Amino acid sequence: MKRCLFCLAFAVTAFSQGRVRPPASITCSRDDLTAHTGRITAYSRTDSHLTMTLRTDADTMERFSVKLPVKMRIGEAEFTPQDWKTVELSKGKMKPAVRATVWECKGGDRQIDWQPPRE
Repeated sequence: MKRCLFCLAFAVTAFSQGRVRPPASITCSRDDLTAHTGRITAYSRTDSHLTMTLRTDADTMERFSVKLPVKMRIGEAEFTPQDWKTVELSKGKMKPAVRATVWECKGGDRQIDWQPPRE
């Protein structure tokens, strides 16, 4: 009986924390996958590099620096060059209140899921 109560408590906790399924394009094992979700607090982008800091929902600060191109999504769709205008005011300058999830596989493979502010 204790085991079932633990399972139920774990399921309720996971649901209440809003855990999401990794995108299908993530190829590493879930045991080797970490997701950081939060609000972008610092950001810069050049033609070849993107750097951002997230204030995560778990109240940590996480900094990411990636070479472009990198796998990206926005909503349920693959990110296209036209989507930059959805998350940036201008090249390298993030709009306020943009959120993201950075999926990170052990070994360095990453994907960014952008969550633009609702307008």
